Amino acid sequence: MENPKEGPVAMTLNPPFPSYLGRLKSLCQGRPEAAEWLEDEKWLGFCLVWLFGGLFLYGFAIGWWRAPLQAWYGALKTPVLMAVTLSGTALANWMMAQLMGAALSFRKTLLIQLMGYVVLVTILLSLIPLALFMDSTVPSALGTGALVGQAVVTFFQVFAVGGAGVAAYIRLFHLIEHACRSRATARWILLLWMAANLFLGSHLSWYFRPFIGNPSIPVEFFSNVAFVKGSFLGDLTEKAGRLY
Repeated sequence: MENPKEGPVAMTLNPPFPSYLGRLKSLCQGRPEAAEWLEDEKWLGFCLVWLFGGLFLYGFAIGWWRAPLQAWYGALKTPVLMAVTLSGTALANWMMAQLMGAALSFRKTLLIQLMGYVVLVTILLSLIPLALFMDSTVPSALGTGALVGQAVVTFFQVFAVGGAGVAAYIRLFHLIEHACRSRATARWILLLWMAANLFLGSHLSWYFRPFIGNPSIPVEFFSNVAFVKGSFLGDLTEKAGRLY
């Protein structure tokens, strides 16, 4: 005979697929019950599929302005960029949490960040229609105003990803607070994690370029120019000058 105590537990740990969409909504709303899902491997699998699938679609939408081939390049590179950023910040963020006195394991640190990236991707997915509209309205990559169009698309991506990242980390607060049991400590950890991801993500995006593509040169998957000269902030300053 089935143990009646096992049924609800099994349903909680392994809910049907539609309930994962409900969990996604709760996660984006920043609800504290998301902390209970860190041990659910199927939920984490859903998060990985949602994360990389969403980044693929967003990268495609951003690269479409330059050319269809650049869209495919962007679709392939954007998930890789996020995966490398997540891997690079996981250890640093875990060490910062330990220094702050939070009892966060490396695994839990990594999973909390993963769930934050899921929120980020959900926001970016909602911006894809706007990105495609912008691709069709800004100066074409084949026209005389191509460099201005590149600057507009670049700043759209910077503000979209940066804004989505900040919003996602704010939604992580309840997860961090639940893990470290201190609101003040959780607040400091949140700020430090946000700064680390912003710093590493912006620099890696510079080295992983191009995502949008330069209209003055042929479409390319990877450029070694970033390793020779320039910087992320310097490139933004140059593009900002084109808009005046």
